[in-house]
Amino acid sequence: MNIQRFENQALELYHFLKQYRPIWSQEVLNDFPHTLETYPQEWLHLIASLNDQECWQWDCGSLPEKLKNTPLEKLHNDCKNLTFFEAMLNKDDLNLPSWAFHKVSLKKRHEISCLVNFLKNQSLLQESSTLPIVDIGGGQGHLSRIIAHYFGYPVSCLEQNYDFIELGKKRAKKFPLPKQAKDVDFIRLKFGQNDPLESEIFTSDTLSLGLHTCGPLALKHIDRFVESNGKAMVNFGCCYHLLDPKNMIYLSEFSKKNFQSLRISSHALTLATRGHSFIRFEDYQLKKKVKSYRYALHLLFQRKLEIKNFIAVGSSKTQEYKNLSFSQYAFTKIPEELKKLISSQEIEKFYSLEQTQKDIERMYYANLIRWKFGRALECYILLNRALYLFEKNKPCELYSFFDETLSPRNLGLVSMSLS
Repeated sequence: MNIQRFENQALELYHFLKQYRPIWSQEVLNDFPHTLETYPQEWLHLIASLNDQECWQWDCGSLPEKLKNTPLEKLHNDCKNLTFFEAMLNKDDLNLPSWAFHKVSLKKRHEISCLVNFLKNQSLLQESSTLPIVDIGGGQGHLSRIIAHYFGYPVSCLEQNYDFIELGKKRAKKFPLPKQAKDVDFIRLKFGQNDPLESEIFTSDTLSLGLHTCGPLALKHIDRFVESNGKAMVNFGCCYHLLDPKNMIYLSEFSKKNFQSLRISSHALTLATRGHSFIRFEDYQLKKKVKSYRYALHLLFQRKLEIKNFIAVGSSKTQEYKNLSFSQYAFTKIPEELKKLISSQEIEKFYSLEQTQKDIERMYYANLIRWKFGRALECYILLNRALYLFEKNKPCELYSFFDETLSPRNLGLVSMSLS
């Protein structure tokens, strides 16, 4: 992809997102019911006309038959078309010994297989068996180990967690190695803190990998790649909610000139972070119950406990939502000093009120619309990073690498001489 195509796609996303900013920029809960005033009423009525199976289809990225030839079909198609990137999905088995992925999750195994299949087909690696590779935030070194042991490239695995490093070292010595195996150099380092060691590790010959670099860590990886004039880089962003929306979105001069009128809120970054892929219907039903309890708790705070400000209550374990009644759940979240003001019976009565259930439904339907914008926001963030790289004379590509059902954060920013 050349810079003009990046600029055009970013501009299209900019105009699309700007049109609907009142919807995606604010959580439905925060100023309910006034937040719903920003939603086209026809959209809400259309979503409300769907049954659970159809809502599930919509939430998983499909268009239910009932929504065809409606305004929501256009929204669906716009979201799909504006977030399209070429698929680089190659999940062929790497033909490794059975122990190579011992105790590695299915998700991680899939990601490593796709990424390694991509890398081994690039001329950059085919031309040099000594190309130094750096794995940023490598954890226990599963990716590093596969590349070093089974494909014969020296890898430095950077990780700040001492326990992960020790587990990785033990794992690297646990099983037999092929003849061409290279060592993994586990280095305890908090990346991006201007440690002098970084300058030694990152050189103009380095290929650096960031498989899910959380929040600002992705930007630090990109900057280090640019500063060291590295040979190549592959970066996967995630945890966008950890970014500072004021200075971590618009990085390029093109972005600052053309996009800064579109403010990205912290709520929008959280929306960009959430998964937006296929889930089983059973999981969808559980998600709906989780949201129902969370919305009802917010209404309880407002209407019964007279807490007007939004309160972040954090998440709960899945089993709590499955096994606890609403009053039991509520008592785990209500501030201690307020618990004496309301009984379990009053909480259950409030939850079962027709108005409460109606408002829960309204919030849920609005969110089924709002969640559609998550992928668009993520792509917008990544396109701005790509534009920054181009301005630093580092042409790049954005590819869809992984199966979204296994790994929703599947967009990889690649800068190298591609074969």
